[in-house]
Amino acid sequence: GFSPYNSPHSIALRIAGNIGWEAAKNPEIAQWGHYMEPAILNHWEEFEGKVKLQIRGETIYHPEVEWMAATPDGMNLEKPAIVDAKNVDWKRAIQFRENLPDDFIIQGLWQAGVYNAYAPTLGFPKATQTFFHCAIGNRPPKQYAIPFDQSAFDKLVIIATDFREKVFNGNFDFGSKLFIA
Repeated sequence: GFSPYNSPHSIALRIAGNIGWEAAKNPEIAQWGHYMEPAILNHWEEFEGKVKLQIRGETIYHPEVEWMAATPDGMNLEKPAIVDAKNVDWKRAIQFRENLPDDFIIQGLWQAGVYNAYAPTLGFPKATQTFFHCAIGNRPPKQYAIPFDQSAFDKLVIIATDFREKVFNGNFDFGSKLFIA
């Protein structure tokens, strides 16, 4: 997969909304991050001037593609804001020097794309970006914004659809890596 923490199989199940942090390669670290989410999201609300995240941790589904799902850590429907809280250890901190690592960028793009397909069905405005509020190495969170790019999301959908078909047809090597061209 795109994540150094999850296998391609668990990524596929997450895309479909079927598993959570419990299936990560290191569930203890993932669980700690899960416990830290509320504090990081509360900090984001203060950082943004008391903007409230009305929805936290709910899975949203694409209205036309039943297997396509995303679970942002928080959403504000008026702003609109999609927020993902990250608690990153010092080993990975160097990857955040200039920008977010690719796996986070892809996650943010996926979340915004699924949300943007879902939002109009409820009369919500579409998101123009996903925010990552990252506590790195036990320091106060730093914010990163990933602008939404529909054409990049469309490419991700093609990759995910191809991956899903290979998995269901038994033609995917779970030891391999996926790459965006």
